[in-house]
Amino acid sequence: MNRAILMLLPLLGACSLEKCMLGTSIPYADSVLPPAPDYSTDAAWAALPERVDKADLTPPSLVDHQADAPADVFFIHPTTFFATDQWLEPVGPGTASTELLEEVVIPKGAALFNGCCRIYAPRYRHMTIGGYFGELEDSQEALSVGYGDLERAFDAFVARTGDRPFVLASQSQGSLHAMRLLERIDADPALRERFVAAYIPGAVHPESRFGTAYTHLKPCDSPEQLGCVASWDTYRDGASTRGTETLLYWQDGKITKLKPETAQCTNPVSWRDDGSATKAEHLGAINLVNGGREPAFLEVIRATEPLGFNTTGLKDPVPNLVDTHCEGGFLFASDLSTTSYPASETGPGDYHLMDFELFAADIRVNATLRVSTWLAAHPAPVPEDSEAATP
Repeated sequence: MNRAILMLLPLLGACSLEKCMLGTSIPYADSVLPPAPDYSTDAAWAALPERVDKADLTPPSLVDHQADAPADVFFIHPTTFFATDQWLEPVGPGTASTELLEEVVIPKGAALFNGCCRIYAPRYRHMTIGGYFGELEDSQEALSVGYGDLERAFDAFVARTGDRPFVLASQSQGSLHAMRLLERIDADPALRERFVAAYIPGAVHPESRFGTAYTHLKPCDSPEQLGCVASWDTYRDGASTRGTETLLYWQDGKITKLKPETAQCTNPVSWRDDGSATKAEHLGAINLVNGGREPAFLEVIRATEPLGFNTTGLKDPVPNLVDTHCEGGFLFASDLSTTSYPASETGPGDYHLMDFELFAADIRVNATLRVSTWLAAHPAPVPEDSEAATP
């Protein structure tokens, strides 16, 4: 089951999943297959470095460095599609899903990497949130379409970026697909050479994948480590992690349901695997400057038309906000209700929506550090004709 779904249940009240209408109302075979994105066109991307978009936003005290960034990031967005009568998001303008992606997800997620990297964020035909309640065969079909789109987008990304270093970033459903894409990176020496690190919060990442699905990649266990994977799932201190639900994973090219097992937890403040950090170490959370409407969370998931978000900027990071520690494969952070931070709706202590924003400054600084470390380990060759002439 998807983490985003779990946090909906207490907000929807005491009713069954079916009564709450979170599940899809039709089998996948009866759903319309939307046209595939063409990644040779700008329209297939929610963010591109050469285009003005919401991935360019920064807090007032920071600068967008995409014009001179030495690296690139491939950002896979989470679920923004909540229809019950359609399995796959039709990629295109003017929809509630597109508005949520462009006005909320990109500035709170992808934009965190514009200090180190040019940002590439593909649109893809991702599965509606209700698909996690469907038959496994239907989920397999829907998720296969989404991953197929992402592989084509990644091919286009690799072609566009040459031999430059790159970062992989994702959240929630995006992280489900990122796990499979990491298998491809792990198996390809050329991609591994360019790979800086992965930031894939919001989907339980089994520790058993290291040494099995990944032969070379390691869990991130220090701030400067290269070729590693950072994963975390954020809850309030003392909150239940509901650790008995089945989750969807790619395994051997197929979707399977597994019970949660020992999960990786990289603390996004200390950048230690299974680590802890104090408020004094926390560099800062961010929030959006929204010049439009401020719809409630339930209104967002029920919307069939755009709601009028208009993100015009990011507020400066709020530092020293939370203590953090890993426990049982999950990340726990201080209770935000005791602070002045204007947190999003978080269910019963589930901070899933804030996996990126709560650690925005920490992620920005760390991604820049890892890229600098990669560059130091891969000095550019000196052209032969640039050698100083003999006097």
